[in-house]
Amino acid sequence: PGNSQEQQPLSAANARRMAQQTLVGREIVGGAAEGSVLYADTGLSFWGGCDPQTGVIVDHTHPLHNECVCGRVLAIPNGRGSCTGSQVVLELLLNGVAPAALLLRTPDVILSLGVIVAEELFGHSIPIVSLGDSFDRLEAHTHAAVAGSTVICGAGPLPPAPRSFSTADERLAASALQLEPEERAMLAGE
Repeated sequence: PGNSQEQQPLSAANARRMAQQTLVGREIVGGAAEGSVLYADTGLSFWGGCDPQTGVIVDHTHPLHNECVCGRVLAIPNGRGSCTGSQVVLELLLNGVAPAALLLRTPDVILSLGVIVAEELFGHSIPIVSLGDSFDRLEAHTHAAVAGSTVICGAGPLPPAPRSFSTADERLAASALQLEPEERAMLAGE
């Protein structure tokens, strides 16, 4: 009685797609990245907590002790401790051992400053997104793809997240704002 159709087993790709979640947060630093998730529900002090030469978390009291952030999507609720954490984030970027992206529960000006300085002065950057209450959903996922304020998370490698405008220049170019020739000249310093 009831439904006579047999249910077909899910393919691995369809099961993965069904397990994906899309989260939208507040874009702190724009960009796109993808990688395995390194999640902790405890804030991390980068100053003294993460080796800027290797990317290894050296704080023996942190749940991610001995994990390497390099190329991974680091998900922590916030930074903690010294404002020198900005310098460590800058050094991680310059040494090529930074996380692929940083996902936070709450915006963190200290960590963001390190990325912004690296981006402005050296052309190195990673996306930073503050997810608010959605942050805790990351714990159940092994991979994340970030683009602007959008985070797609799931199991295994993911397709790129939809691209959003991540820089002021890109947002301006996409807007309906039209500058007059004299305004363009003024911006060019003429």
